[in-house]
Amino acid sequence: MTIFEALRVLLSSKDIIKGKGENTVEFHWYSAEEGGLLGSQAIFSAYEKEGRDVKAMLQQDMTGYVQGTLDAGKKESVGVITDFVDPALTEYIKKIVSEVSLCLYAMNDANILQYCDIPYVETKCGYACSDHASASKAGYPSAFVIESDFADSDKKIHTSDDQIKYLSFDHMLQHARLTLGLVYELAFAKL
Repeated sequence: MTIFEALRVLLSSKDIIKGKGENTVEFHWYSAEEGGLLGSQAIFSAYEKEGRDVKAMLQQDMTGYVQGTLDAGKKESVGVITDFVDPALTEYIKKIVSEVSLCLYAMNDANILQYCDIPYVETKCGYACSDHASASKAGYPSAFVIESDFADSDKKIHTSDDQIKYLSFDHMLQHARLTLGLVYELAFAKL
């Protein structure tokens, strides 16, 4: 849902629809992550063999659970993974989360807005724990964000109690805004 929402809003931009962006943007949904990153590995292996020029890959995984953060007495935030990622792209992601965007102003025309209304918190996964690892393995810069500090993330995931009732759609919207920010900024960047 997070990246579908970002895609939906991106397609409301007249400049995007008219193909005025400097760079191609792709949205991916991968299968078989839990089986060993099979879907993302297939795609990025093929891209590597084809010699595709990929400038950035953002992995959004687990974007809706905030109760663990709140129960720990912390403020809601975007978790920015800092290990097994591209450091420069990760720094750029932090800027997207926290800085006012002029490009969003151009899309909105009425207001200068930040992409996200909540801050980020740096966190670590401890290993290359999601589909961003496939992009990195193929030599492409990747970044990874999650719903919170990794320690406060959803412990119900992959259990019979992994239910939609535990998710915050407002928090997922923050992740969609982050995704939109990155995609829009990079679509028009002179790379």
